[in-house]
Amino acid sequence: MDILDIPGFAEAVLKERVVRDAAFLDITESIGPFEAVPITLRHLIVLRSGRNPLLSQDGIPTPNQLFNFLWLLSTSFSTTDKNLKRKFERRCQRIFFPPAYRALWNTKRARAKHEIRREKKLAVAAQIIDKARAYMSEALQDRPPAPQKHGFEDDYFSDAAYFCATFGREFGWSQEETLNTPLKRLFQYLNQMNHYHRSPVPLCNPSDRIKAAWLRTQPKRNGH
Repeated sequence: MDILDIPGFAEAVLKERVVRDAAFLDITESIGPFEAVPITLRHLIVLRSGRNPLLSQDGIPTPNQLFNFLWLLSTSFSTTDKNLKRKFERRCQRIFFPPAYRALWNTKRARAKHEIRREKKLAVAAQIIDKARAYMSEALQDRPPAPQKHGFEDDYFSDAAYFCATFGREFGWSQEETLNTPLKRLFQYLNQMNHYHRSPVPLCNPSDRIKAAWLRTQPKRNGH
């Protein structure tokens, strides 16, 4: 059987290639109804510093954490224009923030109507969270596997220092250039460098999981 005949494998390989090529086209991305820039190493540091749960595939953000994630990656993001941030926040509130209960009369009917509006907003928020997770999954698809650790091991420098030092040595990049490069490019460069230097770090693809899962379903032959 040809490996490309494994159900879902060819489609997964094609998606990987599309994501890798698109990373070099300087195009914006989307997270549900929100336009976003490709996430960079600098963005990642900001989100990790704020412990944003969207960095984890099973993390559930609060409305404010989702807003902070979307605003940081928004094409209209600004550190100086507060009006832009307020405008973006009002848009988020209209789209997915649960409505406050402001009924003039606290009746059963008013509470029921409020609950319906709340459930609709929560459903929209859930869809955007799924899109945000997909956005992060694509951004990290080529991240090299982390080495296995046995117990506690000291850290002597941050991930940012590692990337800046690595690309400074390899390409002569400045710190700012490394911090502002999309992760999708950084990981591809890093994998190419590891391949070129014959690093013991194994290379892997997300599609490998599909192949491995299929192989586990196949009957063993000749005692293997």
